[in-house]
Amino acid sequence: MDRTQFVGAVAELLRIADHEVQTSVMVNHQEVHVLARERTGLARKSLVIECTTHDNPVDTAELEAGLSKLRAVIRHLGHSAVPMHVSATGYTKDAAGLARSEHLDALSFDELTSRLVNFEDYIAAMEKDALSRLFFENISLRRCILKATVGVRENLR
Repeated sequence: MDRTQFVGAVAELLRIADHEVQTSVMVNHQEVHVLARERTGLARKSLVIECTTHDNPVDTAELEAGLSKLRAVIRHLGHSAVPMHVSATGYTKDAAGLARSEHLDALSFDELTSRLVNFEDYIAAMEKDALSRLFFENISLRRCILKATVGVRENLR
């Protein structure tokens, strides 16, 4: 996945989590990969996200470069802005330590996904309830029938 696709995937996760999202935005003469503002809440925050897509985990030098850019953007946006760094491949031990010392959320894509779209507790509760299980099984059956019907219609054309 190239950087544009990766930035798009990060942006889509944030849209699903009900954020207003912009990609490749110029803020204070710095290009921000993802700028996401919460749609609801009393003190809505803006997430300023730098994205990295390399074959190897992010090292301290690369994280420092991203931090420099993020600091400039945060100074401009003010107290409602929260810096983040998201990597496709994670971080070296030293880079993760640097992120912690800088109070920077440095997350792999999988970690970001689990923070934003984590339904494990909900699913576990639904699986324990017999009526909910029946409801979801019925929905699954309907989806299968719908897919089969659509497939048949497309083959008839």
